[in-house]
Amino acid sequence: MIELSLLDGRLRVVQTERGDGDAAELWPRASAFGWELPCAWVHQVHGTAVVEAQEVGRGVDADGIIRRVGDQLVAGVRSADCVPVVLAARNGDAAVVHAGWPGVVGRIVERAAEGLGGDVRVAVIGAHARACCYEFVGPARSEVETTLGPQYFRGPTLDLTAAIRDQLGRVGVGEIVDLEACTIHEERWYSWRRDRTSARQALLVGPGR
Repeated sequence: MIELSLLDGRLRVVQTERGDGDAAELWPRASAFGWELPCAWVHQVHGTAVVEAQEVGRGVDADGIIRRVGDQLVAGVRSADCVPVVLAARNGDAAVVHAGWPGVVGRIVERAAEGLGGDVRVAVIGAHARACCYEFVGPARSEVETTLGPQYFRGPTLDLTAAIRDQLGRVGVGEIVDLEACTIHEERWYSWRRDRTSARQALLVGPGR
C-alpha cells in the first residue's frame, strides 16, 4: 500500500497493491485502508460521467467521483491497467477518476477538474499500463489518433500517461505526482492485459490523519 499526504495533510491518498488483496473484496468500509469511514464506489463503465460522492448508490454508472471537503466518506476507483487519477482542489475538495482509453478520449480528467471549480492544485497519477507495455492496435487506434492526435503513440503502444499529463496541464494543475508504476510489467500490481484477472487495485482519497 502506498500512502500520500496532500494539501498540508488535509487529504490522504492510498494506492493499494496486489499484496493488499482485491479491492472489490475490501469495500464498502475503508478500515482496510486506515479510515473508519464508508467508501463511495461506482459501477465503472469506461465512460466519462463524474458524480458527487453523496449521490453514489448501488448501480450508479460513472467513472469519476467528487468528494467535497465536508463529506464523511472516502472516494475510490478500481483499476488494473486503466489510469486512476486523484485531483485535489485548493479548498480541500477532491476527485478520483478511472480513465481507460475511452475516458482519456472523452477527457474525463478535465470533466472532474471542472466539477472541482477549475482550481486543482495537485494531481496523483496511480499505477496503470504504460507506454512501455500498452500495445494498442486495431480499429480503436484510428479513433484515438483522430481525437487525441498521433503524438501519443510509440510505435504499437499508446502513452496514456502523456495524454493525462497534457490534460492536467490544460486545466492548470500545478503539481503532478506520478507513482511511475506499470501494471503490465511489474507483478506487484494486478493486470488484466497480463493475467486476464478480474482482481483490481484501488486508488482512494479521503481526509488526512
